[in-house]
Amino acid sequence: MSRPRSEPEIIPPDRPGRNEHARIFISVDENGNERRIYMARPGPFTIVLALAILALIAVVMLIVLLSVAVIWIPVVIVLTIVFVLSVVVRQYWWRFQAWRARR
Repeated sequence: MSRPRSEPEIIPPDRPGRNEHARIFISVDENGNERRIYMARPGPFTIVLALAILALIAVVMLIVLLSVAVIWIPVVIVLTIVFVLSVVVRQYWWRFQAWRARR
């Protein structure tokens, strides 16, 4: 395991003069290649946009689920009717076979 090139600087949160809107800095060292990533705090527009995207995804999922339900409700009704009719027809068929065997 290799040692870091420099020690990380730890800035206490109550340090005077600290910028509240400071960006977050991340340094990643992968295979000797250093990458720096700067991230800013999300503003109100970014938060509203992210929530709108999440709401859009939720609405699309709800539409898909409701459309699946709308498709399957008639299928279940038809299968139930076919099952009930098959039981009735089977009873008449058994009665017919019994009648024919008696003749």
